[in-house]
Amino acid sequence: HLMQITHIIRGEEWLSSTPKHVLIYQAFGWELPIFAHLPVIRNKDHSKMSKRKNDVSILSHRDKGYLPESINNFLALMGWSHPEKKEIFSMDEFLKLFTLERITLTAPVYDIEKLNWINGQYIRELSDSELTERLTPFIPSDCPTDLVIKILPLIKERLVTLKDFESLTDFFYRDISVDQTMLTKKSTNDEVKAQLQITVNGLSTIDDKNWTHENIEQKVRSFTESNNWKPGQYFMMLRIGVTGKSATPPLFETMEVIGREKVIARLQNLIK
Repeated sequence: HLMQITHIIRGEEWLSSTPKHVLIYQAFGWELPIFAHLPVIRNKDHSKMSKRKNDVSILSHRDKGYLPESINNFLALMGWSHPEKKEIFSMDEFLKLFTLERITLTAPVYDIEKLNWINGQYIRELSDSELTERLTPFIPSDCPTDLVIKILPLIKERLVTLKDFESLTDFFYRDISVDQTMLTKKSTNDEVKAQLQITVNGLSTIDDKNWTHENIEQKVRSFTESNNWKPGQYFMMLRIGVTGKSATPPLFETMEVIGREKVIARLQNLIK
């Protein structure tokens, strides 16, 4: 029993050779299928995408940390639109709603920003346990397993691809380097040194059992009030001093996860 091919759907570059294929079908006396030709995907500059020039491999996208379901969703939107204008939908929903009539004649553009946005949406829909499992190939060997569980809630909203995990988390488990010029952008060397010393003295009064982000925040905010420090300058200085970066997950939750001993040691090292 042979399955009959009812539709042939392919790229527009096959359009010119279709008459030959029609003649071949007629010559063999076969029932003619429906031929449909789709516009090819273009780069942002509207040049044609090429596997020789562009990184279009699905395996490459997987290695970059894109989820299979987000790639499916993204590709479904290439030249087709959801009847309800939805941008996020499952493959089952796509299969139920797909019709050739909703394919546009305009060549779709491969928009990496759109794929990144879609991937982020799917990442945030995963439970922490599901996300941990998906992240397994991307978690560096020097990141302790028990630390991943603590870090994940802090970075989940910031992940664009699974491969971002390392760059977003390395300061939790690796030694940091601090650009001292960033610490003194809005204050003098002596002012920052005084801030660091007061911070170390104050944080040292919080024991391990009470090292929580609530207690850290209460203590740190008391420093700004009692010393008349500008919170913007001080918090940024503290963030850079503790993590080596100017952009991180929430500061006090980050300090809690890094741990009392490591936070104090890093600030003392800066004072030196």
